[in-house]
Amino acid sequence: MTKILITIFTLLYVGSCASNQVPTKVLSEPDWSDVEVLENEKKITIASINYFNSSIATQVENFDQIGTMRIGGLQLIKKYSSILKERLPDQVLMLSAGDLINENQKGGVDSILDDFENIGFDAFHLSESELKMLSIKQIAKTSNSFINSNIIELSKKSPLKSKNIDNYMVKTINGVKVGVIAVTTYKNTEARKHKYLNGLYFEDPVYSILKIHDQLKRKGVEVFVLMIKGQRVCKEGECTSNKEELSQLIKRLPPEKIDVIIGSEPELINQKIGGIPFIQNLGQGKYLSRIDLFFDTKTKTINDSKTLMHSPIKLCSQFFKATNDCHIEDDYYKEAKTELIKDSHMELSRAYFLGIEI
Repeated sequence: MTKILITIFTLLYVGSCASNQVPTKVLSEPDWSDVEVLENEKKITIASINYFNSSIATQVENFDQIGTMRIGGLQLIKKYSSILKERLPDQVLMLSAGDLINENQKGGVDSILDDFENIGFDAFHLSESELKMLSIKQIAKTSNSFINSNIIELSKKSPLKSKNIDNYMVKTINGVKVGVIAVTTYKNTEARKHKYLNGLYFEDPVYSILKIHDQLKRKGVEVFVLMIKGQRVCKEGECTSNKEELSQLIKRLPPEKIDVIIGSEPELINQKIGGIPFIQNLGQGKYLSRIDLFFDTKTKTINDSKTLMHSPIKLCSQFFKATNDCHIEDDYYKEAKTELIKDSHMELSRAYFLGIEI
């Protein structure tokens, strides 16, 4: 049965070791152990970030009574993704699911694109957020690949395309053709309010998904990945979940069209929605999501019983030595975990990911 991790609270129980009933290795995976892959199987690992939001530098996270720790940022994204590729050569697809640039960013956009080019992401979602902050010329200057599948250029009556911008991506991962589709749920009523979206039409995402799916199928694609840019509503610092919006969209999809969905919003969703694995983390450059698929070369289908949605990895260079992680959740275990760390004199150790030191 597919392993499904619903909330961070659930993550405290799954894939972690307990010391005095205090969960450890939470949002961390310091040890390396690979699963058995059968002769007729191909393993495909999809890793993703979402809502990067110009989070270039590491961020200081304060832990009450313990101190601070540096989390996230481009250098740690690069280190963790390089370890993943080292452990799983030719098996990893790296994606960024939208909201790459903060809407208040003043300058420095080119350097962010250059940094991501050096990290080596396979594709970035181009949504209304990117169109606001990135010019077509800026995108053309780098080798980063951007995807949009439902933003139509009215003058050409076809999806927006340019150098380094396409309507889908096809990449062979571990011998299997994987197709990536990217849609936004942005409404045309909103688009008409913004000059930077003049001449663009936001096509019904489900229609676009089905249209691109058929094109990819004809190209021999066997695994289908969908990136979705959802629309949260935020008032007075409180934001609604986009889970219901996504659920309604997924209900409209015919079965067996999409194998994995990657969300864009800063909200933890790590579960099946409408029978499709859905991964999305809290963003801000602090987390790396990951899912393992096992493609059966005989039946040409994914073996759902082996699909593994890993808990998001929190990106840090140091661990609390007592717990082998860098995360304290504000939950039932917070006080006990804090005391466990204090009992160890708040000793820190180097962080590890998949058995390799950060």
